[in-house]
Amino acid sequence: MVDNIFNGYGPKMRAHRKLLMPLINGQHLRNYIETFNKEVCRYIDALSVKTKSEVFDIYNETQYCLADITFETVLGISGVAQNTGDLTVPHAMETKHGRAFKSATTTIHEFISKIINEKKSLYMALERGESKVEKPKPSILDLLIENVIITSAMDDQEVLDDIIALLFGVFVIFGKFSKS
Repeated sequence: MVDNIFNGYGPKMRAHRKLLMPLINGQHLRNYIETFNKEVCRYIDALSVKTKSEVFDIYNETQYCLADITFETVLGISGVAQNTGDLTVPHAMETKHGRAFKSATTTIHEFISKIINEKKSLYMALERGESKVEKPKPSILDLLIENVIITSAMDDQEVLDDIIALLFGVFVIFGKFSKS
């Protein structure tokens, strides 16, 4: 992984951390209590259905819930993992070797780049005052893009690298925690 907010050093990385850390602290995350509650209620409903019929591993349901919460809070998109069982991006984050790693890296970069470009276009339209554009509920990515448009503090690649690092941290740390 390239230099990012977690492993980078020097004045540039300090500036990135100064920009991003307030967005991922406890104060800002309080804005997502409704999201956490909604996703955890879906998680509990899924668990209650399973507990009536079989013995099961809680790991998958927990991963689905975490993926949905993460996508909504970090990327500002609705997660679908609890509905579909799709964990393509979180599983790609866990891939470590060879061709699978290269393929996973491409999948992650394409997925997140598309979201960044869509959000950047949206915020540019807002800045131009286009009346048909609604400002979304701010995710960490939304707040970062909004700030970057105003300050030019990061380029698109740096935004991509830092958001991937943040997602990687969430999914890998959670994966290690929940498997133990």
